[in-house]
Amino acid sequence: MSDPFIALRNSYPHMVTAEALFFHYGTHYAIRVEAPTIGLEFTDHAYIGSDPEGFLFYRDLKDFGYKPERRRTSKYKVSTITFGNKLYVLVKFYHNDENNSYAQFIGEDPTRAVAGASMEGYSREGNWDKLKIGSVTATVYKDSDDTSITMEVDTIHKKAIWRAAQAPSLVNASVEVQGILYFKDLNTINTGTFVSYNDDRLVFYANAYSGTDFTAYFIPLENQQQETLGYSGAGLELSGVAWSNA
Repeated sequence: MSDPFIALRNSYPHMVTAEALFFHYGTHYAIRVEAPTIGLEFTDHAYIGSDPEGFLFYRDLKDFGYKPERRRTSKYKVSTITFGNKLYVLVKFYHNDENNSYAQFIGEDPTRAVAGASMEGYSREGNWDKLKIGSVTATVYKDSDDTSITMEVDTIHKKAIWRAAQAPSLVNASVEVQGILYFKDLNTINTGTFVSYNDDRLVFYANAYSGTDFTAYFIPLENQQQETLGYSGAGLELSGVAWSNA
């Protein structure tokens, strides 16, 4: 097999860095691809985060169909390939024929995120939109004898608190993790009263876990990756998140 990066560079005139999320919880499957350089994100209306980092190859920005006056739904298909003893994920974006895709994402998948999400060969429809996300530093903490978990976001003077008792493994856990809180709208951040709790991310929703989009999400800093958020099981939904001004 030839080098997939060389093959894509020969097929598409443009390349930018990108990140992808592959998500599976119950009956919910989803992907999200973010390309900050061109200010676009693709989603099939669910969830947030990042798994493989890689590159987005594309022909022309007009193909993404993100402008309101020329809105167009896209299809995608997920696959994996192995080259040089490394596993790569490929996501084709197309309108009609997957063999004539206008863009492709490729990234290394050392954690086997696609297999873990059972999304090999998965296809669905979604849309590209302008990437509109603010970000600030935040700290998530809990002492072992605390009954609640706190996230302080000093820059925007916000604090979020939720009960740890909803998850037995968190009751006696001690947590102190610094990271980045990403949010779409500062005016609606308080509506995120549900949190999807994972050891490597927190995702806040205005509705239950089946909600269609996030209000904010927290990702630990890279130098904090050895510090966990105290929960090692599958994604856990916690309710009753209370936001206040700090």
